[in-house]
Amino acid sequence: MARIEALYRLRVAAAEARALARAIAVELTVEVPEAILARSPAIERDIVARIEDLREVAPGRQELHLSFSPELAAGGLPQLLNLLSGNASMLPGVELVDAELPAELIAQFPGPRHGIPGIRRRAGARARPLVATALKPRGATLEALAATAESFARGGGDLIKDDHNLVEGSFDRYAERVLRIRDAILHGSGAAGRASHPTIYLALLAGPLPEVERRLRFLEREGIDGALVAPGLLGLEGTRALLAGTDRIVMTHPSLSGPPAGGPIAPSFLHGVLHRLLGADAAVFVNHGGRFPISREECLAIAEQCRRPRDAWPATFPVPAGGMRFDRIDAMADDFGGDTIFLIGGDLLVREEGIEAGTRAFVERVSARFP
Repeated sequence: MARIEALYRLRVAAAEARALARAIAVELTVEVPEAILARSPAIERDIVARIEDLREVAPGRQELHLSFSPELAAGGLPQLLNLLSGNASMLPGVELVDAELPAELIAQFPGPRHGIPGIRRRAGARARPLVATALKPRGATLEALAATAESFARGGGDLIKDDHNLVEGSFDRYAERVLRIRDAILHGSGAAGRASHPTIYLALLAGPLPEVERRLRFLEREGIDGALVAPGLLGLEGTRALLAGTDRIVMTHPSLSGPPAGGPIAPSFLHGVLHRLLGADAAVFVNHGGRFPISREECLAIAEQCRRPRDAWPATFPVPAGGMRFDRIDAMADDFGGDTIFLIGGDLLVREEGIEAGTRAFVERVSARFP
């Protein structure tokens, strides 16, 4: 089996880089003093990560390429994450940027079931970005949320998701809301003459795992299009186990994913690789120009990883979000191109012309950029 190849960014001076690289290789695999490795050549040869390359890419910035024996990830997703980041996540200035996994290892994970091609077929949109919004805020009446969903569908919107804060403690209240929203969307789509391609609805899955599993089974029984999940809240392994057998469309949310850049795992790897490995057909991430501090370059890297060919997996839709506004549509089109979901929440809800007319204008503006 091919080795696991991993790429790291190190924020350290060139003179200190070799020692840090060795420390990372040892910490991630054996975590013992060098004296023990000197007496154990087989462990050094077979277990300790190999330093394949180390180069300076800018003053104080190094790029480290490590490779690992694939047998070291035999414990599934938790052990894979422990191997790639684990103890290195506690070393300052070390960021996991990317990893290439052997095909045999990738086959252990579900990956996207639908991806960009499947969601496009469901939405009936061939080339342009999909237009999406979020149901919010928490505290709004069920009637108000349903009216928002119906108006968005009447305006020709492609996808509507629950806000990640739209949480009910009671299963019965959750079921009532989801079915009411589903029916409002179908009514709005039919009124708009889009009955063959109604607006996609993704209901939130949140709470303790047994309750989340119950809610997912409910979505499947009722034919709800899909689900919104926050792997940072449910845990990466919990999310993998939850989604292992479902055929619903899955969108991941970045809540509790850490800082937009500079943490132990690069956002491009988290949203574009790990969430895709878990089964994300679409991945929400914070975009530059919104409420959160992140660079344009990091956002483009996330989108590239979402769409990057990986064995038999379909590409995942990147979903730039986090305070996006109508006046950002052209910039988003320039940055991300057609294979993107444009998610505008609050700015659509406050449009003076109303949600239906605002959605129609949203769709028309996006379609004009991608005829």
